[in-house]
Amino acid sequence: MELINQLPAFSLVFVRILSMFMIVPFFSGNQVPVPFRIGTAFFLAIIAYGGLNLENQFIPLGGEYIFYVVKEVLIGLMMGFLASMFFAALQVAGQFIDVQMGFFLANVIDPQTGAQVPIIGFLKYYLGILIFLSLDIHHVIINAYIESFQIIPVGHLFLDGRYAEFVTSAFISMFIIAVKISAPVAFCLLLTNVALGITARTVPQMNVFVIGMPIKIALGLLLIYLSLPTFLFMLDLLFVEMAESIYIMINIIANSRP
Repeated sequence: MELINQLPAFSLVFVRILSMFMIVPFFSGNQVPVPFRIGTAFFLAIIAYGGLNLENQFIPLGGEYIFYVVKEVLIGLMMGFLASMFFAALQVAGQFIDVQMGFFLANVIDPQTGAQVPIIGFLKYYLGILIFLSLDIHHVIINAYIESFQIIPVGHLFLDGRYAEFVTSAFISMFIIAVKISAPVAFCLLLTNVALGITARTVPQMNVFVIGMPIKIALGLLLIYLSLPTFLFMLDLLFVEMAESIYIMINIIANSRP
């Protein structure tokens, strides 16, 4: 009987974690089976619920309980979306490089979403995912989501102007990091395009469009290889910024009042 009484509160904890898993990078991909996501969310919900004191918290049932469920879904989606937004910086950086390399019309199918994505963006995104998992950064993110139950009470969701300002600043930070990641390669390729343009004007007999494409592709791949140390350094900044932003967002939601 006691377990049945705790089921409504546990369900809210489970819903928040499950909704986060539906959108957070790696866990939300098509290559991760839905039963695995549900099982992992259920296991983490048990861990999170064990550290909470929800026995004395009033959880209304009936029609009002649906609003509690919707609030938990929104909290989970907002936290998952924030992590996904920072990973999108890798695809944006790859898009910048693709434009300079001449790959802007060539896309590949992302096995996670089934959508077409830029080639270099695809490469950088999955390289970032591998490093993200190898450094156990996903443990930090999961721990932040579990700690959110200590900071954001179950059923609490009030947003004010600070949340809109935070999302805007996080988007700007993501875009700046994307520019920094792509800058070494994109700038060198831009200079190459300028040099090819000057060559086309000074030597009209030379077919720059024929010889320029393989030159830019070969040079672009070489520059991507040479800029790997810079890419790893920027990844470290990206992961730190992502973790800090998640905790900032959690505190903004917790301190918001109607």
